[in-house]
Amino acid sequence: MASIAESPGSPKSWNQPGFRIIRLKRAGRCAVCNAELAVKTEAWYDPAAKGKVYCLGCRPNDSRPDTTHMSVLVLAEPDGNMDSAVPDSGRPASETPTPEVQHSNGVAGASARREYERRHIKDGTHIEAHRQSVRAAHPVLGGIILAFTEDNRERQSTTAWRTGSNGEQTVGQRLDTWAISIGGYVLHDRRIPGTRANIDHIAVAPSGIWAVDAKKYKGQVEHVDKGGWFKTDLRLKVGGRDQTKLVSGVLGQMERLRVAVDTRTDSHQPPEVHGMLCFVEAEWRLFPKPFTHDGVIICWPAALAKLLNQSGPLGPVVMAELARRIIQAFPEA
Repeated sequence: MASIAESPGSPKSWNQPGFRIIRLKRAGRCAVCNAELAVKTEAWYDPAAKGKVYCLGCRPNDSRPDTTHMSVLVLAEPDGNMDSAVPDSGRPASETPTPEVQHSNGVAGASARREYERRHIKDGTHIEAHRQSVRAAHPVLGGIILAFTEDNRERQSTTAWRTGSNGEQTVGQRLDTWAISIGGYVLHDRRIPGTRANIDHIAVAPSGIWAVDAKKYKGQVEHVDKGGWFKTDLRLKVGGRDQTKLVSGVLGQMERLRVAVDTRTDSHQPPEVHGMLCFVEAEWRLFPKPFTHDGVIICWPAALAKLLNQSGPLGPVVMAELARRIIQAFPEA
């Protein structure tokens, strides 16, 4: 099977419960253009219209799925074989034996926001305890002492969590817009089982699977060679600080994704897994271009869509199956 997004803003005829892409078990014709659809052809199936089918080209361009709360319908049988049979195009959705997995694609920056709020409350508790201590020690002059010495600011480590959450939200909005425009999949804030780490964003596109790490850093992004005359030692710097370690983090996320989706697709090859570091509000040189460090693309939010839209071999059915596998492997953080 494939996917359907259930968004109030989508045209009703393309947003019925059970409306999805299937692989036909018998030949049919497109209900719009009357094109002949052979057995095993991928087509849109509408159970609400007496099982009508539509060729992929007849779906209106303005009715791409809204992936904010998408529903992925399982393509694979329990053995994980993506070539398993799917329902007849004439069978009502209520008689379809294939299970359906409902989920939310996550909220960008949600876990970072929760951590910020926890630390913010803790900082406030410490400040209040300090106030009471000063007033107890100096009943008369305590208020004056606090007026001149009290620091009500959050700790920098606390503020960093809020900044990180805001950066993830910015990148998440860009990715959601991209997913709607091409019918891709985006999952936000996914937990890596067995660790305290998470993956900010995972995108599934025709070009493959993308791990996208969002960072809201100040300063100019530079690719600097510190190797001298006889060797190359490229370093990623932001605001003059060496941030090359961030690339290692994305490489680890990519490896986790490879393990999760290392299975046969319609091309009989594992899908490509890409990594991306996206810097929000950083500075770039005049006429900047995304660059690659150790196989990880370094870019900014406005460049995301063009990079994700690279051509690739994955069709809608395989993309839906890959999204299902990722949802199972990486729960919401």
